[in-house]
Parts: sequence; structure tokens; C-alpha cells
Amino acid sequence: MPRIDEFFYKQPPLKFVDKLRAPLHTAKPSGFGTREADADEYCAYGAYIDSHFPDEENLLETAYDDFKNFSEIYEVCGDKYPIVIEKVKTDVFESFAIVPKADKCIIEAGDTEGVRRAIIYIEDEFVRREGAFLPKEPIKKSPKIRSRITRGFFSPTNRPPKNGDELFDDIEYYPDEYLNRLAHDGTNGIWIYTSFRALMTSRYIPEYGEGGEKRIAKLREVVKKCKRYGVKVYVFAIEPMNLSASLAKAHPELLGANSWRNEVYPFCPNTEAGRNYILEATEKLFRLVPDLGGYMDITNGERYTSCVSSGGYNFHSCPRCSKLRRGEALAQVVNLIREGMRRAGTGAEFISWTYGHRLWNEDEIRDYVRNCDDDIMLMQNFDDMGYPEQLGKTRVAVDYWLSYVGPSPLFENTADEAKKTGKHMFAKMQVCCSHELATVPYIPVPGMIFDKYKGARKWGVEGVLQCWYFGNYPSIMSKAAGELSFMDMDDFADKDGFIERLAATYYGRSKAKKVSAAWKLFEAGYENYPVNIMFSYYGPIHDGVVWKLALKPKDYCLARTWMLLDPPDGDRIHESLWQGHTLDEAIILAERMMINWKEGMKLLDEVKDTELYTLSKSIELLFASGYNILNFYRLREYLGEGVGSPSDILEDMEKIVYAEMENSREMIDVCNADCRLGYHSEAEGFKFFPEKLEDRIESLKELLRTEFPEVRERMEKGVAPLEFYLGEKDGKPVENAYYMEKGDTSLAEWDKVGDTDAKVRLGYDEDNLYFDLCGKKGSEFHFLFEYKLLHPDTELIVCGEKVSLDMAAHSHQSVFGDKVEDTISKYDITTAYDGETVTHKVVVSRKNIDWKFDTPLRMRLEVFEPGWFEREEECKQNNQSVPKKLWQHADDLISLLGKNSTDPRAYKWILPKK
Repeated sequence: MPRIDEFFYKQPPLKFVDKLRAPLHTAKPSGFGTREADADEYCAYGAYIDSHFPDEENLLETAYDDFKNFSEIYEVCGDKYPIVIEKVKTDVFESFAIVPKADKCIIEAGDTEGVRRAIIYIEDEFVRREGAFLPKEPIKKSPKIRSRITRGFFSPTNRPPKNGDELFDDIEYYPDEYLNRLAHDGTNGIWIYTSFRALMTSRYIPEYGEGGEKRIAKLREVVKKCKRYGVKVYVFAIEPMNLSASLAKAHPELLGANSWRNEVYPFCPNTEAGRNYILEATEKLFRLVPDLGGYMDITNGERYTSCVSSGGYNFHSCPRCSKLRRGEALAQVVNLIREGMRRAGTGAEFISWTYGHRLWNEDEIRDYVRNCDDDIMLMQNFDDMGYPEQLGKTRVAVDYWLSYVGPSPLFENTADEAKKTGKHMFAKMQVCCSHELATVPYIPVPGMIFDKYKGARKWGVEGVLQCWYFGNYPSIMSKAAGELSFMDMDDFADKDGFIERLAATYYGRSKAKKVSAAWKLFEAGYENYPVNIMFSYYGPIHDGVVWKLALKPKDYCLARTWMLLDPPDGDRIHESLWQGHTLDEAIILAERMMINWKEGMKLLDEVKDTELYTLSKSIELLFASGYNILNFYRLREYLGEGVGSPSDILEDMEKIVYAEMENSREMIDVCNADCRLGYHSEAEGFKFFPEKLEDRIESLKELLRTEFPEVRERMEKGVAPLEFYLGEKDGKPVENAYYMEKGDTSLAEWDKVGDTDAKVRLGYDEDNLYFDLCGKKGSEFHFLFEYKLLHPDTELIVCGEKVSLDMAAHSHQSVFGDKVEDTISKYDITTAYDGETVTHKVVVSRKNIDWKFDTPLRMRLEVFEPGWFEREEECKQNNQSVPKKLWQHADDLISLLGKNSTDPRAYKWILPKK
């Protein structure tokens, strides 16, 4: 059975919600208001709002109240210096001009949101200047990035395991002061995840719409409330969603491409019913909620949806869609959605997010862009499939990144075609934090956002989705994004000036130099984050302070960083690296992060009483723990493989355990000072908190009391310190192992694979490893080795004459470019047929797999015979046990993103005969 983290059921309360509800302005900073105006400044003490701006909906009430509160708390209010607000004609929504004079300040804007931006700018200017002073030069600003979209920090994800639906409960996820914070950061949009099935009834799929009236009513309320702060609401729904088996049976008129493993059925937009459903659903949504800011849809990737957008699926099995090119077919679906919105008469934006384009070629993407209607916002991941250099090697940045700036070639290809064809370009970014480290509200590296927005402006980006489920806490990072969205291109020549100005916005000009210098050191460290999606998905940076270490190998999978379910006690550290980095490389990079961060912390002595300091301290501890954990398991590997002095290695490992106990103790104090720390928005809970940290400390004490003395005793007896590396358990060879003959496979015994007709045999000599795979003609053989224990290699698939890699190798495991051919070419495969039987004879050089000594191996072998999925489905429907297809069978195998074939319970031990 899958193991569940005991603290999944012991989560602390979300105290930070009270902080988000609390007033934005609470106390005047020390040093504010202690100087006279400089020669280039006007004194604005006694400031008050004198508005002549028409505002029929009273939208500016929130902005005026905010300025009143600010001016009272900062003691700059009065009746001597009017801030006169006048309506003028502007060319761009949200534009404003601020014209300071000796006796008054004039704000000129063409709309309410230009006024709001101007008022906030004046507040920020007072803080920066540490007094109620304004520059004598007029200020003119207009947005270049006009749509700046985030998500509720503590909204439910509407996904398992909690399945919370923010439109169906009675919780208020957008308190007034939270929205006020978003407005001050320059954010003007939020997205809410839902589905058409949940929202609305349909003539074409009557099963849809249960509970829809309640959801629509709450959605209208949220839209109305957010509008008061200049924030638009976007519905995010991945549509048209695939059909379940039961729905597919009930509505064959909606089907097109073949089902995926008889589980989900792609929705065909080229049937009459399919086309009409898409038009009906999108039109109905915007008639029901006409003030929605827009609709955002992952139109390719993430889920099986329409025939063409089923990621990696061959849509040519659809008799209608197959007549179209891939890009043309996707554009057709996108244009249909937009047409439905047009029919509702809305001015809302439609954002088509092609998350899965990483699997398309350049020409297909350009074809898609050319065929999309002109009023569609084309959104691409800004940094996905980038290829940065680290330690002299090319890495691949799959998915979302903050540490890798981008833009990636994938984004540039899309944006280039959008420029040529006059289409609108949006960018998906991670502004506050990313998968790299999402258990803190933000990473204070604004220089990286500066560089990202500079690149976005170069490519004509008009809107930015600033987050996924995480990376969305109102902070200096989202403030930086808001400021950068209004900057002229010429201003991007002065990165240092921007960072210092941002620091002054929070801490005043007298402290800005040291704070900005700290941020630059943080950036210098953070750019060394290992660019490897598996490290961000499973590595020790998020919650290393609660990882339970294992001296004696437990063979536990690494925990998913984006969920709370998995215990943080995995010891298969190479699952976080795969072919992207060696363990030594990851340690070098982690050390650079840690050293630069420690240096930056020394410059924050003047802001020790701020949230920036506690946040930065928590990141320092997380980097230190991550570095220590990587080192611990490198040393354990040395110990197990007999590299170096065992006693010295064990002593160094013991020192790490003590250091980790201290890191956990320190983090307890930091967590008590900042209740946001440890919270992961996608996980919908805390990955670490005081009680869990205390538990980790006790587990490390137990480790020192038990496993360390046991290993020392083995060393004193002159036996191997860690029997796991010998293929032994409790002094005996592991059970159910395959014993491999020395020599080629002619002398080896065949071993049956599960309930299939397949079988396998292995042999070896001084130069090669040999193995034969035999089974029904047309069978797929999936094999994955651990040539070094706890080092999962790349899974190969052999079917007939074809040899390929598992999709996860391309998408997650850093097997790209020349690595693909290099990986496949390691194996010399000869295929022979005998009637309906096929035999694959495989030879692999020991040198190529770094199997130097006759040490134990492990292998995962899975066989899919012809018609396997149909047989499996039939068994399920008849409540029969599903036939076994693994060489080493285990119940309840865990399939995890990026490492779906690496549950260690499915590995067969292979012991060379001595």
C-alpha cells in the first residue's frame, strides 16, 4: 500500500490568512518623515484627495479609502496639499500622468484604473523618499504588459486529494485587504479553476451542470468584489474536456479519436454535436457572468481534451480531424471557443495556453499561430524547453522556472510567428517562486524578474500569467512585475537602478543600497539551482528540514514536492537527478546557492525586524539542508560501494545528522516568527511546521541511537557496512532474486514474466551484459535497469524492430538531443521471429553502463502483449483480477509524474553467480 505522511492529517491552521485580511498599512517605518525636502522635490505634507473624476460605479472608493488610511498612518495627511484628480483622454487603459506642483499635485487619467495606479504610485513615492515628497518632474506611465494575472494564494486546487471547489463552498478567498495588496502590486487579474461540467447545464450533455447555479452565483459575487479593486476575474477551465467511459457510451456523437487505454475518450470538435456544444458552453458562460475578464484554457497539454490536443496522442485516428494538419486542427478548436464568446457580446479576453507545445515541432506551432483568429491571446510558457549551461554542460529547462530566465526557443518560435502575423502574445511565467522552491511565499530575486520582463518586452508580450497554483503571494516579486509592466524599454538599461528603487519602495532610500545588494547576491546564488525538472519535482530543497535520513538504505521513493501525501523520507536521491545532473554536480550547484545566500544575509542586518529577513533566513536553512542531504547520500554511496575510509565517511555522515538537527531547530524559531513558511499553495497545506520539525529532530536522534552503532559494529567485525549493496537482507541474499550465469545467455535459465507468455534470461562476462526477451509477436517489452543500485537508468521500449524511449525520458528525465541516440545506441539488439514468437537478444557493454564490478543489479521488466489493454478492461468490468505483466509483481504500485516506472517494488534483483 502507498505510504501516507502522518502529518497529512495533522495540518496547522492557516494563520497567514489573518495577515492577508489585516490592513495593508499598519505602522509608519522608523526614519520616515525626519528630513526636509531636497532641491528637486516638492513637499506634499498635508496631502488629501480632491477628486473631479466621474465614477458611476464608485470603483475608486477603495483607492481613496486606502490613501486616507495610508496618509493617516504615515502622518502626511491634512488639508494643505490637494491631490487633484482629473479625467483626460488617454490612448491606453490604465495610463496616468502625475504632475506635481508646489501647492498641489494633479493626477490625469482616462479611466478609474489609471487613477488607482497613480494613487498607489504616489504612496510608493512617499515611502521611497521617506517622507511626503514628490519629484518636480512630471511622471507619465502607461502599461506595456496590460494583463497581469495571478491566483488566490490559499484557494483550493479543485483536484485530488482534497477536491475543494472554491465556487461551491462558503469561504471568502478574496478578503478586501488581500485584493488591496494585489492592486498595490499592479495585479489586475485573478484566475479561478473550474470546469464547464461544474458550471453549466447543456443541451448536448444533459449530465452536466449539477450544482452549477450555486457556482455561478458565487462567481458573480467574486467578479463584483474584485472589480472594486481593479482586478478582473478569469475562468480557467481545460476544455473541451475528454469524456469518461460512461459518458462516451451515452454520447457517441461527440467522439472522434480512439480512446486512451479505454479510460478517457477525446472530444471531437468536428462532429455537429461537438461543435455546437463548444459554442453553447462558451456563449452561455459569458451570458451568465457578463463581467468576467476572460477565459483561460490549456488548449493543448495537461489533460486529454479534443482529438488533436490529447498530448502525445495520434489524432489521425479520428476520421474527421485526421483530414487537418495538427496546427490547423488545434486552431479550429480555439477559434470555435472564441466564436462562442463573441456570440455573448463580451469584450473579455480568450487566452489559449498551449502548455503541451513542447512536444510539437516548430512548423506545427507556427501553423497553429497562423490559423488562430486575430483576437485570441496566444500564451506560451516563457521558459519551457530552454537550454541553459551549467558547469559547462547544456541542461534542459522543462516546465516552469524562475532561476532560468529565458525566453526559451519554444517561446521565441511562437512569439516570432505571432509578430509576423500580427497576433497577440501572452507569456506564462512564475513571478514569486516556482517548482524549484514553493514552500516559501516568494524568492527575493527581483533581478531575475527584471530580465524575464526585458525579454518579454522584446517579443511584444501583452499579458503575463504570473503563476500556477504557487508563486502567487503578494510580495516584492509581484510588485516588481507590476512596476516592470509599466516601464519604457529604455528603462531596462538600468537593472541596478530598478532593483534599488524597488528596495526603496519597501524600506526607504536609506536602506535600499544594502537590501538591493543582498538581493543581487541572492540572485547570484539562485541562478545555480540545478536546472532539472526532476530536482524541482522531487529534490530536497522544498522541505529538507523535515526529511528523515536513512543510513541503512530503505529504498523509499522520493516524495512529490507539490503534494502533502508522501512521507519526506525517500532515500533514492538519484530519482531527483536522472540524466540531468550527476550527484556531484548537484552538490556543487547547491553549495554555490548556499554560499551566496549566506553572504546576502549578512547585508540584511538593518531589516532584521521585517518579514524579508525571516523569509530569507528560511531559504538559507532550506538551501543548507538540501546541500547536506545530497552530501549525506553521496557519502552513503561511498560507504556502500567501498570507496574511501569507512570510518571517516561514517564520521562525516554523523556530523551532517547533527547539523540537520540544528537546521530543524532553527527553522522552528523562524516558522514561529512567520506563519507563511512551509505552506505550498498547490499542495494546499504546509510541507513543514514546528510539530513536524520536532518529529524530524527525534527521528534523527533515533538514527544516531540505532543505525549508526549497528553499522559501526559491522565495520568492527570486518563485514561490509551496508548489506543492501551486496544484495543481502538480514545476512542472507534477497528473496526471489534471479541468479545470473557467467557467460552469454545460452547457459542461462529462462524466467517467466507475470501472467504473460513472455520470458527473460540474463548472462554476463568481463565485457558485456546479455539478456534475451522472448514473447508473443507484437509484444512491447519495457525494461529499466539499475546498473548502480538506487540509480534508475532510462526505460527502453522494444517492439518488433522498433526501439524507443519511454515518454518520461524525453519530458522529464533530461534525455534530449544527442542523448536520445546515445542512450538507444548503448544496446545492440537483434530480433528474430519463429512463427508467432519474437525473441530480442540484447547486448550492452559494461563500460557503457559503468558496471565495473560483479555487483548486484536490478531490473524492471514489463510486457504488454497484443490486446493487453482490452483484456485488462474486460477483467475490470467482470470484477476479475487483472493479469500480471511485470517480472517482479507488486500490488498498488505507485505511478508518479516523471518517474512513472520506478516504484522500487517492481524491480527484480539480479545477482551474479560467484
